Amino acid sequence: MLCLISLILPGNETKLFFYLFFIFHIADFGAVALQAFGNIDHYIIPDSTRFETFFTIDFPFKAEALALMLQDLDKANTAGIKLSGGPAAMAYRQLLGAEQATEVIYSLSTFGTLRRVPDELKKSLVISQVTLRYNPASRSFISEGKIGVSMVAGEPVNKYFDGFMEIVRKRSGDVLTIYIEVNRRQWYIFQYSGNLMQAASSNNDYNNILIEEVSSRKDKGDEQGYRYINMPSSTKNRILRAWRGDETNQED
Repeated sequence: MLCLISLILPGNETKLFFYLFFIFHIADFGAVALQAFGNIDHYIIPDSTRFETFFTIDFPFKAEALALMLQDLDKANTAGIKLSGGPAAMAYRQLLGAEQATEVIYSLSTFGTLRRVPDELKKSLVISQVTLRYNPASRSFISEGKIGVSMVAGEPVNKYFDGFMEIVRKRSGDVLTIYIEVNRRQWYIFQYSGNLMQAASSNNDYNNILIEEVSSRKDKGDEQGYRYINMPSSTKNRILRAWRGDETNQED
């Protein structure tokens, strides 16, 4: 669902504010759910659109693996996120209401933590700042610049990272890709399409958790519906080559 309010400003700029909701329903295993909040800047000349966006992303995944990701991102020496403005402030108000949003923003900005994390933020990932542009040729939303990761597995991070995010619209099913890089030797990647979530990391302990989970499912004969697996190196390398070459990584 996409709700838009348009403000026509002087000159050639059209300002749009939006509330956007995505959900990917997955067989009998719930959903990989995306909620997005933010503003859209559309420039008539040149014809371009930018989305300043806040995402909550929730999907079934091994808790121990997300805990390792949280540790690595929390220890990273990267710039912190300012939550008092932009899409984050609007998203917190939409999700929590004005009073609780003010408390959450104050606690995260002042102390970097929360005494109690609201249920609305207990998600696999909360990305509080990412700029997306729409590419008509690839029918995809592609990120530009840093990605602000607010939370992992319901625990605060609130730091900016290199990386990218892409949502591709395809006849065969939409594709979500997220890559978060602390540095070239420390990174995490996810790609969801259909009923399959592929994930990998530079952290071998993380990869081993996913490999063991796949082995356990095979032993139980539980290979139906939603699954998550350790992403093959060939898939990861193809995605990163496309990103660094500024091309969409999906074929129609």
